[in-house]
Amino acid sequence: MLDPEFSHFCESWQQKARTYSGETVEDHFDKFFTLYVVYNRAYAEATFWLARNGQINISRRTSFPDSEAATSYVLKFVSATRFLTAIEGPEQCRNAIAEICRFIDEAQFAIKLDMVYGQPQRDKDLKLAQDLRAASANTRAHAVLEFIYAIRCNTFHGHKRFQPVQVDVLRPTIILLEKAIETVLEVLNEKF
Repeated sequence: MLDPEFSHFCESWQQKARTYSGETVEDHFDKFFTLYVVYNRAYAEATFWLARNGQINISRRTSFPDSEAATSYVLKFVSATRFLTAIEGPEQCRNAIAEICRFIDEAQFAIKLDMVYGQPQRDKDLKLAQDLRAASANTRAHAVLEFIYAIRCNTFHGHKRFQPVQVDVLRPTIILLEKAIETVLEVLNEKF
């Protein structure tokens, strides 16, 4: 059984996310930030479960493996097949992925940014779009999570500005993030 504190934490932050109306740029940023708090807690718990069950070794690390946990470890915990079934099932999620691919194809948004200078890395964006359309389930699933994590890095580290145009990329990201959270929490509930 999941720790009741963990469940309460996730439920209260998800409830907070539902309070944002989506009418302003700030609402979209706030909803994304709030949901990412839930996702962060969920993938941390999944990572610790994998470590306790001998599926990964993080004991020699000096810090939490955040990017690996948010992407690769989530897929190891949930499985790419289950994740894709959840993500590619609902039409809203399929449309979100198609919209993201269009953004990348048309260079409307730069997703992969240089960590220090925030400069676009077009070759990495094109690779991400290619991976979102790949035949391999694992590649597609990883690309969705990689995209969400890239948006997280861009927003948390200040490379996404409070401008109305950002709503266009945050809207589909929030759709995918909500489904990712739902999926990880389902598997956590099954394993505990």
